[in-house]
Order: sequence, then C-alpha cells, then structure tokens
Amino acid sequence: MAKHTIKVEEIGGAILEASGGFSHIDILIARFSDFATIQDVPGIEGDGVLATSAIEAATIAGDHAFTVGFGFARITAIQDKNGLESPLIGDAKVHENKLNVIVKGSDAAVIGALRLYKNERLIVLAREAGSGSYRQLGHSKYAAEIIEANAKVAPEYEGENTTMFVIRDKNHVAAPFYTGTITMQPTA
Repeated sequence: MAKHTIKVEEIGGAILEASGGFSHIDILIARFSDFATIQDVPGIEGDGVLATSAIEAATIAGDHAFTVGFGFARITAIQDKNGLESPLIGDAKVHENKLNVIVKGSDAAVIGALRLYKNERLIVLAREAGSGSYRQLGHSKYAAEIIEANAKVAPEYEGENTTMFVIRDKNHVAAPFYTGTITMQPTA
C-alpha cells in the first residue's frame, strides 16, 4: 500500500473574527437510501483518489446525487443551541462526530419527523454560522444516525417545548467540509 505524503505548512491564525455555532436555519438531513451516489473525502494513502493538501484531506469536493424526486430536508433549530464535537476514539483513532440539534416545539410535524428518521441511515449537513461552511455527518461507508432524542414539554406555562436530536457518525475525518451542490427535497 502506497504511503502518500502531504506537507502541512501553516495551521490556524488566518481568521480574524473566528466564531462558533451552527446556523440554526440551515441543518439539512436526508436518508441514505435516497442517494444515487455519495461522495467522500479523498484518501491519504493507498489506491484511488488521494488528497494533495491538508485542505483536500478534510473536504468533500464532489456533488452528492439523489434518486429522482429526493433531496435534503431542512431542520429549523433554536439559535445558539446546536453544536458539534469530534473526539478521537478507539485504537484506530477515528472521530466520533456528534451533532446536537435542538428544535423548538414538540408538535406533530417534529414528532413525526423523529419517528421517520430515528431508525434510518442518514447524511446530515450543518452550516457553520461564522464561516458559512457545511460540515457533513455520514459517509458512504458509515451513515450517520440519530442516537438520542428527547421530546420535552416544559412543566411551567412560560416554559419552552423542545425536541433534541443527537446525530452521530464515525469517520477518519472530524466532520469533513462539503463543498458540492446541495439538492433540496422537491415540494409535493
């Protein structure tokens, strides 16, 4: 197996106003089975398409293609409540990417979506609020999944009803950047 060498020259320091968080109006979800093809990050060793830079090693540059009539559905979440963590786990040192999404409400549409997605293999895109970049969970070898959910009706009258989703995948990359075309779910 060939070993590929990527020179890393500079890391960090280029962003003057770095900010965290995800755009609460731009979290996209689709069932794995609705895709015709799913693009992945290039490899860093072995055969096939190999990354030539550190940026390429963390970027999905190709376009995902959906089966006709399908696309991403949009989740509108609560502002400043959604986050991503990507710790290294196991001896193989893969990233366990976990995206927490909290949606306002516990109405029939939210609960119905939870029911429809809870046992599905998924691809999820979440747009960073500061950079505008999309981060992806799920890939062709290991789909994302909802591993935790909690629909909560607040006990107090002035309380807030919410539904929380925790979406996870495992990847050799900490939630890679998706720069391809985004196809949205067609309306009826």
